[in-house]
Amino acid sequence: VALLFSIYAFLSFFSAPFLGLISDRYGRRPVLIISILSSAIGWIVFAGAKNIWLLFLGRSIDGIAAGNISTAQSSLSDISKNSTERSTNMGLIGAMFGIGLIIGPLIGGLLSVYGNTAPFWFVGILSLINTILAYFFLPETHKERTNTKIKINPVSPIIDGFKNIEMRKIFLIFFSFGLAITIQQTIFGLYTARAFGFNSKTIGMVMGFIGFIILINQLFLLKNVWLKIWNNKILTKVMFFILA
Repeated sequence: VALLFSIYAFLSFFSAPFLGLISDRYGRRPVLIISILSSAIGWIVFAGAKNIWLLFLGRSIDGIAAGNISTAQSSLSDISKNSTERSTNMGLIGAMFGIGLIIGPLIGGLLSVYGNTAPFWFVGILSLINTILAYFFLPETHKERTNTKIKINPVSPIIDGFKNIEMRKIFLIFFSFGLAITIQQTIFGLYTARAFGFNSKTIGMVMGFIGFIILINQLFLLKNVWLKIWNNKILTKVMFFILA
């Protein structure tokens, strides 16, 4: 199970920075459409897998074009008028994740009653519908294109980013956040099933509750409480303390 998580992350490590540069040059819209379509194909392959190698192939297809989250963030940043609006828009992305974390695990748990592959078929079809919606309704937000040289090496953008002292702190915080969340997501279901005898439906309910807390924080607390009490710099330190 951990390796299935890792193969996606490993490939997205190479693809996400590359797709980010592609979106700077050619626009957010085509990158988002291709990335979402890749997710649809990957999950359909995963759902129809008859052996473990096809499971890895499905996750690999998704990881090869895993640039939708960062590109969506860039798209919202494009239309933000100031830093406060940018923080609010980033919070909206978190809120959408929160809604997904509420509804998604519950749907997955309920669909698992009809078979272990049912949730994955649902995800694949949902991603395919999302691709169609993006093709017809998603506007292009990146009007000023760059001629930045596209680097294949995924390490070089990280090195360039860490040269910026201010961004270095933010990168370290996001790394800590990603590490903590990934560890939790990878073994949460396995641990609760073994330690407490949770079935897929119960695990979905617990994850849905976590998503509800995230939703409240991103939709209400971030804009109306945290950003009014602290500025971005202090809020970043608070986030790091909570993660620790």
